[in-house]
Amino acid sequence: MSPEDKKQKDVEKLSPLKDIYHSDLGEENKQYFSTLERGKIMERWKKLLIGFFVVLILLASATVAGFIIFQSKEKFTGEHIRLGFSGPESVSSGDSFSVTVTYENNETVALKNAEFTASFPEGYTLEQAVPAPANEFKNTWPLKDIGVGQKGSIIIRGRLVGQDSGAKTISGKLNFEPANFSSPFDVRASYTVRIQESALKLTLDFAPRASAAAEVSGTISLRNESDETLRDIRLEVIFPTDFTIASTEPKATEGARWDIDALSKDKPYQIAVKGTFHGSNGDLKELRAKASIRSDKNEFVTQADTNALISIIDTNLQASLTVNGRSGNFSVDWGETLDIVLKVRNAGDQIIRDAVGSLAVDSTIIDWDKIRWTTPGKRDKTKIIWTKTEFSDLAEIAPNAETTLAVSVPIIERPPQSVSSTDLMIRITGDIVSTNVVDLEGETIRTSTPPLEIRVTTQVQLRPEARFVDDEYQPVGSGPVPPEVGKTTTYQISWYVSNASNEVTDVKVLTTLPAGVFWVGKEEVSSGSIVFDPLTRQVVWTMNRVPARSGLDLPGLSAAFSVSVTPTAADVGNSLNLTDQTSLEAVDSFTKQIIQKRFDVLTTDIPADPANAGKGKVVASTSVNANTNSNENTNQ
Repeated sequence: MSPEDKKQKDVEKLSPLKDIYHSDLGEENKQYFSTLERGKIMERWKKLLIGFFVVLILLASATVAGFIIFQSKEKFTGEHIRLGFSGPESVSSGDSFSVTVTYENNETVALKNAEFTASFPEGYTLEQAVPAPANEFKNTWPLKDIGVGQKGSIIIRGRLVGQDSGAKTISGKLNFEPANFSSPFDVRASYTVRIQESALKLTLDFAPRASAAAEVSGTISLRNESDETLRDIRLEVIFPTDFTIASTEPKATEGARWDIDALSKDKPYQIAVKGTFHGSNGDLKELRAKASIRSDKNEFVTQADTNALISIIDTNLQASLTVNGRSGNFSVDWGETLDIVLKVRNAGDQIIRDAVGSLAVDSTIIDWDKIRWTTPGKRDKTKIIWTKTEFSDLAEIAPNAETTLAVSVPIIERPPQSVSSTDLMIRITGDIVSTNVVDLEGETIRTSTPPLEIRVTTQVQLRPEARFVDDEYQPVGSGPVPPEVGKTTTYQISWYVSNASNEVTDVKVLTTLPAGVFWVGKEEVSSGSIVFDPLTRQVVWTMNRVPARSGLDLPGLSAAFSVSVTPTAADVGNSLNLTDQTSLEAVDSFTKQIIQKRFDVLTTDIPADPANAGKGKVVASTSVNANTNSNENTNQ
């Protein structure tokens, strides 16, 4: 062992720690060293404990001092900030109402960066607020600083749309920071309002029963029973598919929809409807209407919905019109009488009471002073009327019963000096109406006949004449008058045409020369042309047209030609026929009626001759005849 190792080992043997942890030394020495060591450890722990308590006392003292200091200044608890709502417990859907938000700082610390935010329910539309909100969503109000004890309010006014009996909640939150803290705090509150029955009231005023195919009328009314003006309202009507709308007043915005900008309490919105139900007896028709208000989401929420049921009753009131036995359009002449008959029949199942029949006679050429009543009635200007007062059959018309209303009215004899095509048309319409039908009280049933048009044909006149001298007593013929046996006498035949009211076209005047009468010629015409056919012995005068008022206000049209006769002994004592009957044919350009007229034969009696009228009987031959002129007979 080296001297160093030996020295180290001696030191280890002398070390009390060695002796404590190793039992190589004697027991006594162990006790000694153990007691000594424990004393040192205890001393160390005592110092540590004393230091700990000193620190603890210092901390406690600081806490107590801080508490005392804090207590002596401002204290924030968060329990004394007040936020609340006040408003009505219930509102009508669509009404505008006000809610007041109140806030109050009862803390001992001022609040900074205060801001109130509201959360509105579906169906709520903010209309106004004092003060006004600061953001685009209109739900935030910056309040900035709220001093100790300071209070304030926000008044919010809006409209709430929703279903009946529903409830809507407006909630709010007040965000802030205490003036002596940097942490954010908030206080919350809410307000619930109940939606009661809508302020919009919708009624349908239609008769419970209607006649099929008869026009009915009714009213759709929308009222606002709240004190507030309601806005953005839509009224929709669902008509039966077989209902024909005649008119609505006011007119619909689109289809059967009416958009109403505003509806106040004292001005109900009314729609007058006229139309016709179609269907069979006993059918039930439903007419429905609903009113809605636009919500905050631009959707229309139904507020009122109602319907009306209409029962169809087959009244089937029939009417037919005839004039002069005709049911269609026709033409008549001036001076003719119109026999008008309106037949009325109740082909339905209901009793019709208090019926009123009428005829509308649209004409300026009726001679009303000469009206003849077949069925007692009365006249109101150009309207003929029958009521139960004049004709008791109209008091009640039973099912399947029929009655007749008749009257006769004449047309004036001649057209007035100034006449138009309107004056030449007579339009007649029949009508039967009742407002007193069993099971249809309050409803008017009416049946009208199609108008019957009667056109007045023009008066075309033809005046055939035979003469020996003219109006100036100048001879237009030759030979003896009266005619003598064996001698030839020439006469002039003249035709004069006049036309009253309508232009006529395709005019033809025709006669035939009897045997023994010879064509001399000497034709004279003011219009058209005249032709003699030796084979048929017919004389024909044709014209393309004859204007209205020719021979009246305008010059008449005429044609003339000459004929001759040479009597025989068998003719003595008799007048000779110069022409057969003369006919006129033309087409009325207004009525399209073909006009045909016939006129008597012309004889040697020549009644229109101013000097020789009645001198037509043949006499025996004499040697001298004062009326004999040079014979210009060119008989063929």
